[in-house]
Amino acid sequence: MNVRRGRNWKSGEVVELSWKEGAKEFVSVSALGQSSDDQLPFISPGFVDIQINGLAGVNFGNPEITTQDVLRAADLLASQGVTHFLPTLITDSVERMEASVERLARAAQSDEIGGGIVGIHLEGPYLSDVDGPRGAHPLAHCKDPDWNEFSRLQTAAKGWIRMITLAPERTGAVEFIKRAVASGVRVAIGHTAATREQILAAVDAGATLATHLGNAAHDMIQRHHNYIFDQLGEDRLLASLIVDGHHLPPHLVDIFVRVKGIDRIILVSDAVQYAGLKPGIYDGGYRQFEVRDDGFIGVVGEPRLAGSGLLLVKALENVTRFLRGNDVRPWIQTVTTNPRRWLGLDPCNLHEGGEASFVVWKWDDHTAELSIQQTVRAGRKVYAAL
Repeated sequence: MNVRRGRNWKSGEVVELSWKEGAKEFVSVSALGQSSDDQLPFISPGFVDIQINGLAGVNFGNPEITTQDVLRAADLLASQGVTHFLPTLITDSVERMEASVERLARAAQSDEIGGGIVGIHLEGPYLSDVDGPRGAHPLAHCKDPDWNEFSRLQTAAKGWIRMITLAPERTGAVEFIKRAVASGVRVAIGHTAATREQILAAVDAGATLATHLGNAAHDMIQRHHNYIFDQLGEDRLLASLIVDGHHLPPHLVDIFVRVKGIDRIILVSDAVQYAGLKPGIYDGGYRQFEVRDDGFIGVVGEPRLAGSGLLLVKALENVTRFLRGNDVRPWIQTVTTNPRRWLGLDPCNLHEGGEASFVVWKWDDHTAELSIQQTVRAGRKVYAAL
C-alpha cells in the first residue's frame, strides 16, 4: 500500500492518501485536521494541459511519431505535474494529420502512457486563412469544415479526437459544430476573424471555449466591434490563456481574468516541439523557427509567435506574479478543476474511491516558484523529485 501525506490545496487541511500501486482509485483519503507545519507540501489533482503541440524535440503532429516519442513527452510532462494532456495537431495536409492521429491513438491506448492522454486536440485545419488570425498555420491547408473529412480523421484516431478548434466564419462551420458536439467532441473558437453574429451563432451551436484568447489576431482591430471582445464578453465561453509574457502582456491577463472570472479560465502551455531546446534556428520543414533566449518562439522572418516554450508550472508562477499575488493556490483550479469540467472528465477530487491522479508540490512565497515533488497518474508513480 502506498501512503502520501500533505496539505489539501484548497482547504490547507492535512490529508493522508492511500492507494495500491497501479490501482486507479484511492483506497482511502483521511482528513487529519489543520497543521502549523508550513513545510508540509500541498496535494492537488494532477494538472491537465488541453493544448500542447510537443516539447523537447517531440512533435505530436509528426506523422512518423512513435509511442516511445509520446512516452518521453509524457514523462517530461509528469515532471511538471501534468498527469493528463491532449496532444495537439496544428493545420497540415489531411494525409499527414491522418497518419499522426492514428499513431497518437495507438500511443494513448498503450500501457506505458497509462491513461495520460485523454483525447486529441485538432487545432485546424478549419481556420481563418487571413494573415494575423491565421497565425503560423500554413495557408495552403486552411479550409472550410468538411464533416466527411473530419470523420475520416476520427476513424483513423479510433474516436480519440476530443477537441477541435475552428474559425466559425468558415462556410459550413455552424452545422459542423452541431454535428461535432452531438458526437461528443468539444468545440473551441480560435484563429478567427469572425463577426459578432458569427461568434454567437457558433456558441448557440455548441462552441464553449475561446482558444488562446487574445492571440492569432490582426495587429490593429476595430475599437468596439472585434472578435476578441466578442469572445471575452460571452459568458458561455471559457477562455484558454497562454501566460508566458509573450503571447499576452501581464495587464491583459489581468483584464481577461477580471472579465471572465477564474471559473472560466483554463491555462494552457501551447508548447511546441522546440520548447526546452537551446536558443537557435530550427528547420520545421515548411518553415524555419527561432528559439530566443527569452523563451520567445517564432517564425523566422516574421514578427509572429509560433507556439510557446511554456509549461504549466511556469504558467502558474507567471499568472500569480502577473496578478500581483503571492499564493498560487487559487490558480490551481485553472489547470485542474476547470479543464476537467470542460472536458467532462472525472473531477479527480481527493476522496475515497476518487481517481488516484495527483501531484505533490511546494510553493515559495518569496521567490514565487512552484516545485513538483511527486506526480501520480492512475495509481502509478510517474515522477518523484530527487
